[in-house]
Amino acid sequence: WAALMGGVGVAMLCVTPVVWWNATHGWASFARQGGRTADWHPGRAFQFLSELLLGQVGLMTPGIAAFFIWGQVCLLRRARQLPGARLLACMSVLPACVFVQHAVGDRVQANWPVVIYPMLAVGAALVVWRWWRWAMGGGLVIGALVYAQALFAPLPLSAHTDVALRQMAGWRSLAGQIATTARPGEFIAACDYGTAAELATVMPPRYPVVGMEARWALFDLPHGVSGDGIMVCNPRRTFSHDAFTSVERIGTLLRGRHGRTAEAVDLYRVHMRDDLSPALRLSIACLPASGER
Repeated sequence: WAALMGGVGVAMLCVTPVVWWNATHGWASFARQGGRTADWHPGRAFQFLSELLLGQVGLMTPGIAAFFIWGQVCLLRRARQLPGARLLACMSVLPACVFVQHAVGDRVQANWPVVIYPMLAVGAALVVWRWWRWAMGGGLVIGALVYAQALFAPLPLSAHTDVALRQMAGWRSLAGQIATTARPGEFIAACDYGTAAELATVMPPRYPVVGMEARWALFDLPHGVSGDGIMVCNPRRTFSHDAFTSVERIGTLLRGRHGRTAEAVDLYRVHMRDDLSPALRLSIACLPASGER
């Protein structure tokens, strides 16, 4: 009983910062994640579930995935006899069910279920197979190949296949190109929060990168600016012109490395309307283009 109460106390201590942040920020993450329960696209459930399964096998590597799965089978078999096995099984199976339920209605990003991996690793300790060296060695080899591709790009993969190219390549070069286009005193904005965050990291300090969505009120990125600025927008997305007195398309820049393009971005020179309140400036809508969520 003492151990149980101690565990509950530690759990409450760990979750308190999350609850406190939400309580002081309008329960933002609870509303965001809770809203996912309304996602429902059963016609694409097979695609989403397949992506979830294949993504996990890829992240775990096939050999380790086999150990993880068989470890859970062993835990479930011993759940009635061993309270510890029952606890570990619940800590793995329950969140896995949450991800499967979400995959019936919408896409689950491959990295989300990684929070279950520590429990899966503990469960895998019950498995006694002579193939463990092959599983571990295969995981190390695959991991080394992934790191080599991310760092040196020896294989001519497209951005669709090469996640490192798509997510990480060419941001500093793109920032340099934007800096040569921007005029002194102009702000830099983006149509999506990922691009805004990346540019906020690598743009020269003399060019403030601002968030143009309501969510930025919850974080430290500046918002509610006025005057002239540069809007950086993926061609697949669009943004509302209502907040600007003028919108002038400048051109298109390519982000990538070694001659392979990660993405194209369009640049617009915009002027913020002077009659907007700070709250309205913050709520500028950057919406997916038709057919994109």
